[in-house]
Amino acid sequence: MSSRFIPRSDAELSTWLSTYRTQLAIHGTQVGVDATALKEQQGLCAELIASIAADEKAYADWRAAVAHSAEVKARVMKQVNARIEQIRVHPGCSDAIRAALGLVNPATPTQSLSALKIPLLLEALPGRVVVKWRKGPLDGVNVYGQRGDETQWLLLGRDTRPPYEDLRPLDKPGVPEVRRYRVVGVVDDREVTPPSDVVQISVGD
Repeated sequence: MSSRFIPRSDAELSTWLSTYRTQLAIHGTQVGVDATALKEQQGLCAELIASIAADEKAYADWRAAVAHSAEVKARVMKQVNARIEQIRVHPGCSDAIRAALGLVNPATPTQSLSALKIPLLLEALPGRVVVKWRKGPLDGVNVYGQRGDETQWLLLGRDTRPPYEDLRPLDKPGVPEVRRYRVVGVVDDREVTPPSDVVQISVGD
């Protein structure tokens, strides 16, 4: 027998499990579920509901921490960069002092980056696709995507702190779709690597 009645999304699954657990206590004896089996089923439901809740809280906390870090970074680096510009043009600032303070631009290893293919891993989670990549010597990546029968690559955004999250809803609500991704490495706002290999994943509700 098909079990398509069991929801796929974690939020809906938690609601379904809660209802199942409650109703099983009411109707269990009529369908051959004794007290021992009822206790086991209710315990399993409670375990998964708690696990999903903990996962969602951890994810929300992580998103809040990332947003806070980005806000602090923008505020702090604006003030640090303003002071650095004053230091760099000060008459007493020599090349040696610039080097000691780390105010010398590193040489961009364009030769090695020109052959670098960035490996990607995908994970489909409720409401999002997580595109995992490694930063290495790059400033970030431009993330490109296709879905369904699309043939043109759409620039989804610039990501400077992996992983990247594709939060787009399904093109047709309730209809699963295949999404394809590739990235190109960026240094100093320039694409410096060849496109990564294309990876794809099936996405549903």
